[in-house]
Amino acid sequence: RVMSRIGKMMALAFGAMCSAAFAGTAPDGLTNDRNARYMTYAAEWLEGEFDNDLQVWFEADPRSQTPVDVRHQRIHTVHSRLPDAVLGTPALLVREYQDDDRARLLGEHVVNLRSLAPKDGIRLTYYRLRGGVRASEELTSSMLEEVPGCDVILQLRGGQLEGSTQGSACAWDGAGGNSMHETLWLGPEVYWRHRTQVSRRTGQPVSRTEALPPTAFYKARKFDCSAHLFADSYLSPSPADKVYAFPNRHDLGDQMVLESPRDGKRYHLQLRRQRYPYYRTGGEFLLLRLREVGAPSSVAIVTSDSSNDNLSLNLGWAMIACNAVKP
Repeated sequence: RVMSRIGKMMALAFGAMCSAAFAGTAPDGLTNDRNARYMTYAAEWLEGEFDNDLQVWFEADPRSQTPVDVRHQRIHTVHSRLPDAVLGTPALLVREYQDDDRARLLGEHVVNLRSLAPKDGIRLTYYRLRGGVRASEELTSSMLEEVPGCDVILQLRGGQLEGSTQGSACAWDGAGGNSMHETLWLGPEVYWRHRTQVSRRTGQPVSRTEALPPTAFYKARKFDCSAHLFADSYLSPSPADKVYAFPNRHDLGDQMVLESPRDGKRYHLQLRRQRYPYYRTGGEFLLLRLREVGAPSSVAIVTSDSSNDNLSLNLGWAMIACNAVKP
């Protein structure tokens, strides 16, 4: 009996120890919110630089048969993660530029992500920067003004998050007396956005934007590029040689300007990820090209697998390299 009692005590003690050990192995951030994982995904997917260069290139190809009046304009966006303390949950400052030109700011706003728990889904809310506030400042919640009626309710469908604005109360800047309707599709490498102005009186689109397919923003990879242009050749260095450094560039059509000391001509160096739909295989690749400004064709083109981290070319009078930036 004594041994039996001791055995029971040891079993209870061992069980308690195992329970404590098991509890100690629970993953960090354990929560009862069923949306927690997708909140993390959404914040990661939205962070970074994005560009619709792939879409603009495809629509300009005659084989796509895209009418000129429904082709997209190029937009480059930069999404910078803000401290969660600003709005209490993940938020990002979004800047949109025309044609990847940082001097041509189209607009800036903040997006905030909140769980719909206990329901499934994520609420994406838009905020304007109050008048006089510069995005270069350290933003606080008092500097932001919520845009009413423009929330997008995102829900998981397949491997992506999808959602739309609800009703017709979203009066985005420039919509006048009309409402703005938005649909988003968000994934790990690309997000699609379709915005349409809708008449509040009739509920019908008021422009041809409804005929425009969604804008496809692909997430960019960052590269550090460098170039050495020689007055003669790399075999005969000269004080007239020119050396260029282009840190933190991207692979979605980023363009850099070089000048040759040989003849004073200016060249565009472009790094571009390409998705070529007209090939059955090998249609995705990374491209580095050098082209004289204003010329119809390139001086040199180097292509590689789109996942490659390094591209380079040597023309004798020019040595150029682009290397992926590692986190």
